[in-house]
Amino acid sequence: MTNTEHLTDTAAYLHTITTACQTNGWARLATIRMESGLTRDAADAALLELHRAGCLRLEQYPVAFQVTNADAAAALHLGGIDRHIATTTHL
Repeated sequence: MTNTEHLTDTAAYLHTITTACQTNGWARLATIRMESGLTRDAADAALLELHRAGCLRLEQYPVAFQVTNADAAAALHLGGIDRHIATTTHL
């Protein structure tokens, strides 16, 4: 993957996340992954890049029983915690 393709993936992913978060401020990673069309590796790279840049906040569900099988499969393991939901910090 070229640097331009990577930046394009990241920008497209941020758009997908922003759109998903506009309803209630938070979006499930399971939904974001499905709507983005990116591979798991490309999606993870974009999520991490956006998180490190301060554009994205990743959290776990506040109540463990809310985590579905789809949420568990889509989670991003970060800082020893499975993150299931995201919100943009710059809408």
